Amino acid sequence: MAQLRRPALAICALVLAVSAAGCNSATPETLTPSPLSDPSAILGGSFVALESTTTVHVDGTLGGTINASSLGAIVGMTAALTGTVKLDGTKVAGDIDMSRQAFDLTLAFPASLLGLKAEAILVDGYSYTMFDLFSSKYTRTQVSSSVPSSGGAPASSASPGATLDFADIVRQIKSRLDSSGTATTLVGLDAVDGRDTYHLRLAVPAGALNQEIGAAAGTAASGVTLDVTTLDYWVYTDGLAPARLQTTASSPTLGDIDLSLTLTQYDKPVTIQAPPDSQIEAG
Repeated sequence: MAQLRRPALAICALVLAVSAAGCNSATPETLTPSPLSDPSAILGGSFVALESTTTVHVDGTLGGTINASSLGAIVGMTAALTGTVKLDGTKVAGDIDMSRQAFDLTLAFPASLLGLKAEAILVDGYSYTMFDLFSSKYTRTQVSSSVPSSGGAPASSASPGATLDFADIVRQIKSRLDSSGTATTLVGLDAVDGRDTYHLRLAVPAGALNQEIGAAAGTAASGVTLDVTTLDYWVYTDGLAPARLQTTASSPTLGDIDLSLTLTQYDKPVTIQAPPDSQIEAG
């Protein structure tokens, strides 16, 4: 399960995009937000604003049908997995602490999958992963202080206390989206959890997307391709923080995946801690 840290980080890196923009003065006493109409400005500004975010809470759902053996190979499961797994009803929840470069994310599977749980924690330069189908204890692994390039260059060696720079991840994602020729359109204004949002739709070229998958997951993802049919992204008009990310994708190797994530509780205090030694696998 140690390899879960990369998809988790990848997963973590992809969903934290936010937008920044200015205000329009209506009167000397009142400032009224000026609606944005340029989708590139909304998306581009979002990555700038993210760098000042301290913490955020994530809730979501995961659905679709996946090939169990392919998924097991990617996330590093040593036990043999066969057949297909229906993920409908799987819940995603957790906290991300940008200021500490830490997160704690949990997947809670439905009763049809025996109510299993998987968890990934990153804190103080170590990742801790646990899937209770195989063990009730966490596997601990040092993490690198750098992000693999899209060309798959090796990451630098890890050391205790060193960890990923989340702000740098955001900058790299923005740079790669720009260079990939991703097209962004403004669908309109929507409401998410009762708040007004900009609704964007991104068309990421399949080649660029699959290159990023390979860079994030390494040789374990060799031969895995993903065709995204939709990638929708909502940004709160008030403050321009990310509100929701929703995607539907298909893969001839993995199967079909539906992912929806909602981001709330910005800059609220969170506590992310390593599991006690008694809950960590020896070695």
